[in-house]
Amino acid sequence: MRTQRSELVEADLSVDEPVVEVVEPVVKQVENVPPKRVYNHDLKKIKSYRKLRRNFKINNSKIVFINDMKAILECFKLDEHKLDTELLIEVLNVAESFFIYGNKDERNDCKLEAVRELMLPYFFDNELILDKSIANVYHRVTKSNLAKRVWRRLINFFSTKEKI
Repeated sequence: MRTQRSELVEADLSVDEPVVEVVEPVVKQVENVPPKRVYNHDLKKIKSYRKLRRNFKINNSKIVFINDMKAILECFKLDEHKLDTELLIEVLNVAESFFIYGNKDERNDCKLEAVRELMLPYFFDNELILDKSIANVYHRVTKSNLAKRVWRRLINFFSTKEKI
């Protein structure tokens, strides 16, 4: 016959208020693009310098996209939107329409890096799961074409020029 031992366990039933720390989001700063003229000499004539300026501009556009989308994605709670493919599709659509400068490889690299950085927390910080999810839903993403990119560039050009 077994005898049961009953032990009295003293539990701490006091309710303490949780300490909430305000964490400032990390915002990457946009780097200054090297000047195109130095002492009245046009440095854009040098091919490697043009490429350097172009890379700065593309990286700055990626930083701007990530900062803006992080501010928007703060509204979506991580625990409610884990593995949310609809959110992933919309972020991919926004990235597709945002990155209009550079050649196809540069645009695709920027889009992939930005979407990975933004969506990794929603996919358990696992790049493999995120990459497989992107591959599964990529057919549902609205692709950009040359006409759309040129149209957006023209709109950007005419809307940013100062009026004389």
